[in-house]
Amino acid sequence: MAIDCLLINLTRFGDILQSQALIHDLSRMGLRTGLLCQENFAKTGMLLDGLSGIWALPGAGLLKAVDTAWHDAVGRIRAFSEEIRAEGARIVLNITPLPAARLLANLVSNGTREGTIVGFGIDNEGFGTNNGPWSTFLCAQSLCRENAVFNVIDLFRRMAAPLGQCPTKHADIRCKKAKREDMERAESILSQVEGNHKEPIKGFVAFQLGASSTLRQWPTEFFAALGDKLWEEAGLCPVLTGAKSELALQTHYAEMSHSPYVSAIGKTDLGVLSALLEKMRLLVSNDTGTLHLASALETKSVSFFLATAQPWDTGPALPGCLCLEPDIACHPCAFRKVCENKNACQRSIRPEPVARVILSWIFGASWEESLESAPNLEARAWETGRDAQGFAQVQEIGRHSNTDRGKWCRLQRAFWSHLLDRPNDCAIDAHPATLSFADTLRNELDHASLILRALEEQFILLGKSSSAGTLFLRNCDRLQTHLLTSRYLRSFGHYWQESRHILSRSLPELGDGIRNFRTHLDSLARLLMSGTEHA
Repeated sequence: MAIDCLLINLTRFGDILQSQALIHDLSRMGLRTGLLCQENFAKTGMLLDGLSGIWALPGAGLLKAVDTAWHDAVGRIRAFSEEIRAEGARIVLNITPLPAARLLANLVSNGTREGTIVGFGIDNEGFGTNNGPWSTFLCAQSLCRENAVFNVIDLFRRMAAPLGQCPTKHADIRCKKAKREDMERAESILSQVEGNHKEPIKGFVAFQLGASSTLRQWPTEFFAALGDKLWEEAGLCPVLTGAKSELALQTHYAEMSHSPYVSAIGKTDLGVLSALLEKMRLLVSNDTGTLHLASALETKSVSFFLATAQPWDTGPALPGCLCLEPDIACHPCAFRKVCENKNACQRSIRPEPVARVILSWIFGASWEESLESAPNLEARAWETGRDAQGFAQVQEIGRHSNTDRGKWCRLQRAFWSHLLDRPNDCAIDAHPATLSFADTLRNELDHASLILRALEEQFILLGKSSSAGTLFLRNCDRLQTHLLTSRYLRSFGHYWQESRHILSRSLPELGDGIRNFRTHLDSLARLLMSGTEHA
């Protein structure tokens, strides 16, 4: 099965599903695309539309072999790489920044000629390379939760820009529909209702109880209370979804529920799960792979984003979905940080107002109108949609609309789109914004601009003055420290940290990068000034 492009995605279920739009883009470019993923997620690839082949990396087996006979592991990975190279892919598109994925990209590429690897690679000295500005930005966004402002599906799509074609305006996130035999198995599961009921079932709503971390799970007893209300008011029967490892959640749900439900936990493969989701009126879920599968099947959802999860980057890409996150100042929290508030976000969104919102929507209201029925909902509400460029975004709705956080995220989206897609055009297409922290932010931007101007001057003297190089490196570090210690500019700091090493391999590109970064920061500062003046 000869292919033109090999897509490397060594992430998990949800992230693999979120590469569907990229695969459709590659297909529109006329590229036959194969997927290289981890063995335990290879079945996810079977859901994706437009693939010409799937290769499964036996990661667990290789790690075990390294411990017992490392030479055998080396031989196996070499044979695996040669098998893929034989397919003749002229492009390797690696969207996973992990060192193992970078190394694998080099191993499976046909030689090391320039242009073979797009995305994340590794050079001849063993240092990581980011081929394309959006690859560099993805590294930065993944390190900074509160400044992550682009949906992962669009980051993946934009990483393919070095292939010569920017993403089309509208992402096609649709995956394969369920097969007839899977639909029949789904019907069988739906007939197995737990609990007695006299009234007829008027429809089904799926509940995804689990998540990748218990810190990101809405309490099971809240799901049970929600299920009771949906049954009582609308005759909707909850369908519990999840893996066999999550059976304890089903037991807890059964103990707390007072209405009928269907448990599909541990009873479905991915095909049957797809079939179930196609039959649902709605999915209520934590931030999980099931949420993204529902989007790819065009099933609407209400989702909870707790702890490190937030809807801007990992929310569903399907327009018209509702995302809820805690209305507390510390959300979203950073990765690998111990919560100082005893995980208060998990219980801050109560089930009663959520039920009122969902019932209002079920009976025909918009999400905006539905929020009016639940004035005591302690959550920031976001509706999914598309921006003017056709990329996924979330829009604040309800009484928490037009907040500082939302306005700052929109400004950042405009900033990064210009800097990375049109670096020579610093006139950012965004409305001036009034922010409560505008004065602090402008001061921090001005200080960064001063350091960048010094870098521009010192760059000209590189090689001409013995002290210019020392001062240049010192100011590079100063800029990085300044940005990383700012609450609002942390992602800018991570971007500078990543890009300075990549750009330094070409002095002309480094000079252009410094100048473009400075001019765009100045443009952002002017937008903040305009917003304050016209408040």
